[in-house]
This record gives sequence, structure tokens and C-alpha cells, in this order.
Amino acid sequence: MLLQLIIKFKQQFNKTSIFSNLLLIFLLLLPSTIQIPIPNGQVGRAEVECGQEEIEVVFLTEDLFQGRVFVVGHSNETGCSSRDIGKKSTSIIVKKDNCGVVTIRSQNPPGLFVNVKIMISFHEEFITKIDRGYEISCFYMEAAKTVTFPISVEPNTLQPFTEFAEMPRCRYEVVDPTTQEPVSVVSVGNKLLHKWTCDSTATDLWCMVVHSCFVEDGSGTEFQILTDEGCAIDRYLLDNLEYGPGPLQAQKEAHAFKFADRVVVNFQCSIRLDIRDGECPVNLFNFQVNKTIIF
Repeated sequence: MLLQLIIKFKQQFNKTSIFSNLLLIFLLLLPSTIQIPIPNGQVGRAEVECGQEEIEVVFLTEDLFQGRVFVVGHSNETGCSSRDIGKKSTSIIVKKDNCGVVTIRSQNPPGLFVNVKIMISFHEEFITKIDRGYEISCFYMEAAKTVTFPISVEPNTLQPFTEFAEMPRCRYEVVDPTTQEPVSVVSVGNKLLHKWTCDSTATDLWCMVVHSCFVEDGSGTEFQILTDEGCAIDRYLLDNLEYGPGPLQAQKEAHAFKFADRVVVNFQCSIRLDIRDGECPVNLFNFQVNKTIIF
């Protein structure tokens, strides 16, 4: 009877010892398996460039990048992912007509929203807790400046990110047709060249119409010489305009004229810039440009 108790005690002791040893090994290994982070991360905020045909997103990283950047929902499609590795930065360029990029026309404010969802993943195949997601909106609006809205990034969430495309800058000049030099003092009958030009880095994105031109004598008396549609009213004073040679240029030669008993003639015109979407839309945003001539 005593021998049986001793054997039973030894068996129980051996089982407990084996369990304790296994538990100790597991506890020693556990911290090393759950505390191994990917040794990299994003630095600062993403940089977005809204181009005429594409959107480029650039990320700076803490260490050499070894992952990928892709369009959410299109990671395996051609042109929708990037493995720009081996540097402390990475980027992706997405065509506006590819990878599920969504284009929405806006009436107020007038323009186009171009939206795409981008994910930067620091692992070659899987999404991890240090990865970042962005919902990027490029807003092509008719405004004179570029405005950027900051964002706050949370892990594995898509945050709004809006960039505004630069609006063309327009000017109106009256020049000598021979020298192409601007004039401000002329005589009645002198030949003049009226020129309207809009400068833009994306000239093929816009359509241009010069319209609603008036001359004013400096004391409030006005006379309209181009209609709201851009057509000539009195072709002896100013005929229908010739558009070109560039996509955002218009010009027309005319002879100098003036009001009776007045030496100042103020020219004022409006320029309408339409976003090209197939055929040019109409009645969008207007610029007003002025020119003063002294006789």
C-alpha cells in the first residue's frame, strides 16, 4: 500500500514538472513573437500632385521601403500598384481613367472632383498595423489659387485629402501689330492688335471664350462691342475674334477709335474658362480683364 502511494506521487510530480517546464518555455517565447514590429513607418504627410491626366502620390519613410503602394480594390491590376523599393521614399502614379478612379462633376462650386483610394503597405503581401490609407480627392475648380486641406491619419482608415488644381491666369493686351509692344497712347486710325491670353500648366484642360466686351469713356458712358456669347456687335470697331495660335489665346486687329470730346478709352472684356470634358461646357466661371488707351 505504501509503495503504491509513492509511485502515484512520483507520477503526479512528473506530470506537474513537465507542464511547468512547457509553460515556462511558452512564456519565454511569447514576448518575442508578439512584439516584433516592421522596422519602418511613414514620415510626415503624403504629397499629392493633381496632374492633367494622372494623380501622383509620394510618401517619405523612416527606412528603406520594401513594401508596396496600391489602389484599394485594384491591387492586382496593371498600373494600379507600385513597388518602388530600396529608398526612403516611394510613390504611385494613377491614371485618371484607370484603377476605378471616380470623376464627379460639381455645380457648386463648378468643377470636377477626381477621387481615388490609396494604401501604403510596408509588407510585400499583407496589411499591417503601421500601414496607412488615404482617400484622395483632386478638385479641378475655377479659382485663382491652390488650397490644401490637412488631414489626420488613423491606422487602416481612409481619410479625405483634397488638392485644388491651379487656375489659369488671364491678361488682356493691346499691342502694336508690327513690334508686338504694348501701347497706351495712340492716334485715331492707328492699327492695333487686341490680344487675350491665359497662362496654364495644363492648357488642354480648358476652353476659352472672350465675351461681353465694353468700351468706356472714363466718365461712365459705355458701349458694348462684343456680346455675351463673344460675337461682334459693330464690326467696324472690332470684328469677330480669331482664337489661337495657342489653345488659350485669342486676338484681333482693329483701328483705334475714341469718344467725341474724350481722350481716354477703357476696354473691358470677360473671359470664360470651361473645363474640357469632351466638348467644351459653357457658362461657367468668368474673368474680367481691362485695358485703357489714351488718344
